[in-house]
Amino acid sequence: RCEPVALAQAIAQSMQLGLNIGVSGEAYLVPYGQRAQLIIGYRGLVKLARQSGSIVDLRAFEIRAEDALAVTYDGPRVNFSYSPAGDGDPFAKRGDVVGYCAVAYWVNGHITVETMTPDDIAKIRSASKSGNSGPWKSHYSEMAKKTVLRRLCKSLPMSSDVTDALG
Repeated sequence: RCEPVALAQAIAQSMQLGLNIGVSGEAYLVPYGQRAQLIIGYRGLVKLARQSGSIVDLRAFEIRAEDALAVTYDGPRVNFSYSPAGDGDPFAKRGDVVGYCAVAYWVNGHITVETMTPDDIAKIRSASKSGNSGPWKSHYSEMAKKTVLRRLCKSLPMSSDVTDALG
């Protein structure tokens, strides 16, 4: 039911960015009324950051009460360490979620870190067109990680097309 021109524009934008639409998780076409909008997925954000040539990898994760997270700043250098509770036991009790973190690993060895509290995520969710439905309802943790990753990506080197698509 989307307007054909809007649908074609969203598909063209995806092609321009080099993102696959659909099950790959790179990008999605989402209808808003009669307009189709391109939404960049988690994998798409990672792909675009890597295409810049400056970023080796991006990661986002939940921080729980029993996890160990340290972010310190030494001039332009960021020191980062994260260790989930349980000393390698993936089934250890880690406590409630206290925040979300995204990290970009640069080719030159530097890192960039972004953190958000659950309240920060809630503010973004409440402003979202689909904040009370869809993936926000069925996959909250994944959407929260994508949110902190999107915020991080706004400070990374990407083309103006990518910056526009991130809004």
